[in-house]
Amino acid sequence: MAIALHQPSTRWRARAVAVCGVVLGATVLLAGIAKIAGFREFAGSVETWTILPAWVRVVSLLAVPIAEVLVGATLLLSPSSRFAAKCVLAMIVVFSAVYIAQYVFVGPPKCGCFGLLSRYSSALEDSKIVLGRNALLIVIAVVSLVLSRSASASDGTGGGPDLSISGEPG
Repeated sequence: MAIALHQPSTRWRARAVAVCGVVLGATVLLAGIAKIAGFREFAGSVETWTILPAWVRVVSLLAVPIAEVLVGATLLLSPSSRFAAKCVLAMIVVFSAVYIAQYVFVGPPKCGCFGLLSRYSSALEDSKIVLGRNALLIVIAVVSLVLSRSASASDGTGGGPDLSISGEPG
């Protein structure tokens, strides 16, 4: 009888984790593809991130779009991948922290978050929208990680939120 009571909750969590994974995956994959498609626009926006050393900006030109495409595709193919969700969470937190530092200490950078698409919507560059969107993505990633961990706890495979990067139970 107790097993029957836990199954709907576990199914609900699994579905919510899958939805979160698909939303995160599609968003990050789209951002990576748009950066590659509009590489010139992306490179121009990266140059405005002057708080970062020049070598970091150069490395970012290749590393960021490739990481976004790989992690986004992974989440679309396996929406419950805790490792990919942790990667998205880490990327968005780092991007947001650098964005805030640039904004506070130097001035607002061009976001370039959606590469070529930024050309068609100036709203994608607005600081409040950039940070609000990032906060929403962070919440989705955290919900996915907490629910996926809670679902595995119901199955007897773990317990409590695990926000470690390794993806291994703590």
